[in-house]
Amino acid sequence: MVYVLDNSNSMLGKSLALLILLPCAVVASVFASNASGTSSAFVSNSNKTSSTNPNANNTVTSNIKNNLKTSLPELKIEQVNPTSIPGIYEVVAGRHVFYVDSTSRYMFIGNMVDLTTKQSLTQAKVEQLSVVDWNKLPLTIALRQVIGKGERKIAIFTDPDCPFCHRLEQDTIPKLTNVTVYYFLFPLDMHVNAKTDAKKILCAENPDKAFLDWMKNDVALPSRTECKAIDNLTVMIDAGKNIAGVTATPTIILSNGHILSGLIPGDYLNQMINESK
Repeated sequence: MVYVLDNSNSMLGKSLALLILLPCAVVASVFASNASGTSSAFVSNSNKTSSTNPNANNTVTSNIKNNLKTSLPELKIEQVNPTSIPGIYEVVAGRHVFYVDSTSRYMFIGNMVDLTTKQSLTQAKVEQLSVVDWNKLPLTIALRQVIGKGERKIAIFTDPDCPFCHRLEQDTIPKLTNVTVYYFLFPLDMHVNAKTDAKKILCAENPDKAFLDWMKNDVALPSRTECKAIDNLTVMIDAGKNIAGVTATPTIILSNGHILSGLIPGDYLNQMINESK
C-alpha cells in the first residue's frame, strides 16, 4: 500500500492504526499470502536517489526522521535506514517496519521482497526486531507460576483486564508442561480499571494466587491499592516499554528472547518453548 503523508489524507488514520496494531504473526501471514499470489508493489515518483556518501545519507535520514515526527506524531520513530533501492528508506517504529521515499511524503506499507533470493526483507527485519535480552527482564519482581518441575521458562506481559490475557490463562497455559511462567503486569490505557486492578493484585496477601484466581476464575480481587509492592508496577511497565517493546497484550517472551504476540494455542506454545532451548 502507498499513502501520501498529508494531514488531509483520510487514509492516514487507517495506516497509523495498521502500524500500531499489526502483530508480528500477521506480518508473517501477510508474506505467506503474498507468496501465494498477492504481491506488494512499492512505487515512488521521487527522482532522488540514496547516496553512497555516508554524510549525505545521514542528512537524508535525519530529515526523514524530523519530517515523520510532524506527519506521524503518534509513532516513535527509532530508526531510518537506506535500502538497496535508490530513494527508498526503511523506517522502524517499535517492532513495525514501513518505507518512505527520500522526501518522506510517500509511505509504503507491505513486504519488500528480494526476487533473487525470494526472501522478504521486511519479514527478516521484523524477526530481528522481535528479540529481547532475556537477562534484562526484572524476573525478581515478576509474579510467578511453576508448572511441573518448572525447568523451562517464559515471561508474559499481561493486562489484568485484557480478555485475551484471561483466555491465555484459561485455555493455553494449562496445556504447558514443566515450565516456570514469569508475569509482568502491563495495564493498557484502553482498559480504564486495569492499573487499579494491577495494584490490587500486587497488594494482595499472595499476589501470585490473587492474579491466577482473577485471570482463571474471575475471583474478586482484594480492595487494597496502596502498598510498597506497587512500586514494582512502574518497573514492570518500564520493562515492557523499553526492554520488550510491548504495545499489546498478551506478549510472550521465550527464553531465547524471541517474542510471540497475542492469544496462541497451547500445543504451539509448547513447541516454541522446546525450540527456544
